[in-house]
Amino acid sequence: MSISYHREQRIILLGRQNIMLASEAQEEINLCNYFIKNISSK
Repeated sequence: MSISYHREQRIILLGRQNIMLASEAQEEINLCNYFIKNISSK
């Protein structure tokens, strides 16, 4: 399923915000990074 450019950018932005909010939660940071990498590569 293809997602629109706008939606992709919104997901990336939300992921980056989650990284900033996830203080000391390395598992959450790794999960956000995983999604950012996979969404950006599509």
